[in-house]
Amino acid sequence: NATVGGVSRVPVIGATAPVLSGTANIGQTLSVTNGTWTNSPTSYSYQWQTSRDGTTYTNISGATSNTFSITSAQAGFLIRVQVTANNVNGASAPFNAGPTSRVPGQMTIRANDSTLDFGSSFTPSYTATGLISYHAISGVTYTYTGTGSTSYGPSTTAPTNAGTYRISPSAVTFSTGATSDYLTLTYENGTLTINKRNAAIAANNASVEYGEAAPTFSVTVTPVGGSAISTSSIAGYVAPTCTSSYTTTTDVTAAPTRPALAITCSGGSSTNYNFTSYTNGALTINKAPLVITASTHSVTYGDNAPTITFTTGGFKNNQTTSNAAGWVNPTCSTTYSSTTNISPPTIATTCNNAAATNYSFTHTAGAITVNKAPTLTITPGIL
Repeated sequence: NATVGGVSRVPVIGATAPVLSGTANIGQTLSVTNGTWTNSPTSYSYQWQTSRDGTTYTNISGATSNTFSITSAQAGFLIRVQVTANNVNGASAPFNAGPTSRVPGQMTIRANDSTLDFGSSFTPSYTATGLISYHAISGVTYTYTGTGSTSYGPSTTAPTNAGTYRISPSAVTFSTGATSDYLTLTYENGTLTINKRNAAIAANNASVEYGEAAPTFSVTVTPVGGSAISTSSIAGYVAPTCTSSYTTTTDVTAAPTRPALAITCSGGSSTNYNFTSYTNGALTINKAPLVITASTHSVTYGDNAPTITFTTGGFKNNQTTSNAAGWVNPTCSTTYSSTTNISPPTIATTCNNAAATNYSFTHTAGAITVNKAPTLTITPGIL
């Protein structure tokens, strides 16, 4: 009691404590009774408070009515309310109603969507909604499963091939806090999209011998922005179709009149690459080897020189000297004459300087063997 100006001032005094009621969960509403007081209170004021440790309480801004709706901001905290009665003579000391039990969290962990190109690095991540303010997550387990036409998993190893995958988070762990601090813990899937990477196809240059079957063409695959890679390392690789105009009767290439033939490629596919550009290669047709062999002869000492001829070995396409393109007969010769002594040694025959559009030449010498002349009869003379 207090006396002011000779008039007794009697503030209100609590007789029965206010009672806090309601369920301490996010989304629920708490309420408090006024309690009973002496000295005719004329009004009441309220202040809702939270505490992490149950000792130190902090006012909740704007929470000054006799009811309070719990939000995620109060997750992990105790809640109490201070009730103060007022009359014309002043305000009472506040009564503390509560605290409630600790408000459990309601958290959702969603795996974040991610889109990248094949070959790019990927680190999974999550968004946690409703994490208690003083908690810290140390890890989340991710499981990957192919969706649609993509076949994969389930596996906790992140995929690397192009495709579409479901990311399923689970088994959250905490460096501060525990799963038991949460009323609900919900996991939501995300999507990982790995797009194919664009790559360029370049036909490799090749060569073939005139008259032989066309070679099998190969290509070089170079991802955009990267270096060439071996086709044997490309998942799901289907080689492009590569062709040229070459046939077994196509003449040997010789610049500038007969340039190399273009090797063109199209199509092809792979799991992780889109083949988006094609560069031609060049097919060179090399001359086929042909053997020119000079003829071999046997003569008698004193005979005239035989006619030196030649034989060939290695014609393609059933050709002969009469229809091979650009054919020029070799020049055949020998040093033998009717006065050449008998063998040994034999006398060489040679055929050189043959020419043809599609052949290169190896010249093999022949030989002339000079034999003794028939027995020479010597008849004595008469003196």
